[in-house]
Amino acid sequence: MNDIKVVVFDFDGTLVLSNQLKYDTFSQLFPEDLSCQGIITQVLGEILEASRFVIIEEIVGRIKSAGEIFISQSVDCLAEKYNDIVLDGAKKCDERNGAMQALEVLHSSHSLYVSSNTPQTPLKEIVEYRGWAGYFRGVFGYPKKKYQTLRDIMYLEQKKPGQVLVVGAGKSDRDS
Repeated sequence: MNDIKVVVFDFDGTLVLSNQLKYDTFSQLFPEDLSCQGIITQVLGEILEASRFVIIEEIVGRIKSAGEIFISQSVDCLAEKYNDIVLDGAKKCDERNGAMQALEVLHSSHSLYVSSNTPQTPLKEIVEYRGWAGYFRGVFGYPKKKYQTLRDIMYLEQKKPGQVLVVGAGKSDRDS
């Protein structure tokens, strides 16, 4: 890691084991009947890495199109409910094995950042709650896209692509 000067971490699934929590929370927002759960599974299979707002809007749209169930709550209301459940759970879920040790070792010699699809305000709250804020020079989340965040970090740090390492668990990390 001699040439690497900046490390950008994804959060969910990379630093903390919250992916299953997030996945399961979508099911909690909607009726437990088979058609709703099938639609949720289908949408998550297609756009799992999209923001919660996009995912919930797509699920609501498909449920309404199916015409079997009436969803009275707005997308914003459902997203707020989702946020409350996930925020509490992400504060308490297990960290990935070795995450804390990696942060402790790297923060003294590298500039560390978080880039996530989690909305920025709750993401910062989770990082603060876990006592990790001091490790990171910045914590960035939705609505910024990961590639935009990475570009901004490279500009801010005045680093070339070969000097930046992205550590992530998903396609959006690889693509950034």
